[in-house]
Order: sequence, then structure tokens, then C-alpha cells
Amino acid sequence: GSVYAVGEDGIPTGELQPVPAGPWDACFVGIGSDPVIRWPGALNLTISSTFDHWVIYTMPEHALCVEPESGAPNEPNRSARVVVPDEPLIGSMTLAWRSDEG
Repeated sequence: GSVYAVGEDGIPTGELQPVPAGPWDACFVGIGSDPVIRWPGALNLTISSTFDHWVIYTMPEHALCVEPESGAPNEPNRSARVVVPDEPLIGSMTLAWRSDEG
């Protein structure tokens, strides 16, 4: 996949770049499979969504956020999408827990 580049002002530029080494505070696109959060010996959490953008936050090390998004960060300021009653924006997210008793 790729991540959206961020300018010196911290605002996403809309340009895509290769995925850098973590930690991350980035929006990913084109990932090959659903994200999985693993707690070895305990649980695996698979997150799936009808949306294709994923914000992944791993800073600081003790924090974690993985969330689907309906589009690129700052997209409304670059190419606004108008949601109207006959053309709603609908998405879903599924969390699937599985025991990892290794």
C-alpha cells in the first residue's frame, strides 16, 4: 500500500508515497488485506470495512488506533463530496475477535 504525504504544516498534501517505517500517524490506501491487531498468546482482532482508507496511529508506543475512513485526509478541502438524500455515504466496519492461545 501507500500513505498520504504530509506537508511541513502537518496537513496531508493528497500525494501518495511509499509506506515509511513506523511509528505511524498516517492514512494508508491500497493495503493488501484487512488490518489485524495481534496480542500474542491472547487475541487477534481483524478489522474490515467497506471503506478503503485506513488511519493507523502508533505514537506514542503505548497508544494504538486503527480506523477506516471514507476518503483521504483533508479531502473535503481539495475536492468536496456532497452527500444528499438520494446519494448517501454509507459504510460499515466489522470487528472480529479470535483467540490466539498459540
